[in-house]
Amino acid sequence: MKDVGFYILAGGKSSRMGRDKGFIKYNEKPLVQHVIDAILPISDNINIVANDSAYAFLKLKVHPDLIGDIGPVGGIYTVLKKSPYPYNFILSCDMPLIRTNTIKYILNQHHNHLITIPVVKQQEQPLCAVYNSSILNNWHDWMKNGERRLLRMVKHFHPNLLDMKKYSRSTIKEFRSFNTKEDLKYLK
Repeated sequence: MKDVGFYILAGGKSSRMGRDKGFIKYNEKPLVQHVIDAILPISDNINIVANDSAYAFLKLKVHPDLIGDIGPVGGIYTVLKKSPYPYNFILSCDMPLIRTNTIKYILNQHHNHLITIPVVKQQEQPLCAVYNSSILNNWHDWMKNGERRLLRMVKHFHPNLLDMKKYSRSTIKEFRSFNTKEDLKYLK
């Protein structure tokens, strides 16, 4: 997978959680480490997009947001701008249940699409998706025009939508993200 870069978005404000989600521990490891562990059997080319230098402990390359305070749209822009790879698998740091085989499946379904997004229970998962670097200029243009809603942004690129129940019904839990303290009880 030499033509794929893996990027974990960990630069959010985590305002609903009250602290940086990537550092919250589950099974003795930070959430972000679980995502890293799922990627490692595929590639060691893993990057973090975060504005917090505390992620340096992971010994991975950390990229600060090039345009701050615009949410995941800005994080994805940073990936597209910094990445030397034609394909970029972008994951959120708060998906500790994601499995290596699921990541491989999504990659294998990408083919010649600009963006490939899994769909779980009729909900698109744009923070566990493949983005082609070739969309950089158009992505930037949409941002300049004020687009900040991630799902609306990806629609401009007519993404390849993968119905994950065709892959496995058991993947539903893998896509669960953790945004509030209440959500954390589902990790137990």
